[in-house]
Amino acid sequence: MLVTLRLRLADGREQLFSQEVASAGETPIEILRRVSKDGRVALGDRESCRLEEIVGASFEPAPEPERGPAWREADAPLHDEDVAAALRENYEPRD
Repeated sequence: MLVTLRLRLADGREQLFSQEVASAGETPIEILRRVSKDGRVALGDRESCRLEEIVGASFEPAPEPERGPAWREADAPLHDEDVAAALRENYEPRD
């Protein structure tokens, strides 16, 4: 499961940090300790910070999924014949 943490750094900046976790039971600090290497947490490709520089960490709520436009049958009716024709034209048997 992917979680996002909002990190508050000692210099006043806030940084979002995403990490894959095996279970939902870990606290933000436990996650940061687990992923740290030599006491440093990678914040990006070129930036890292020491664990001591993180003064606060909390879970960021997951964003609501965006919904695409709804398909309405009246706009583009789909018939079984259309599907059958498409399959005949593009069908490539697998060995």
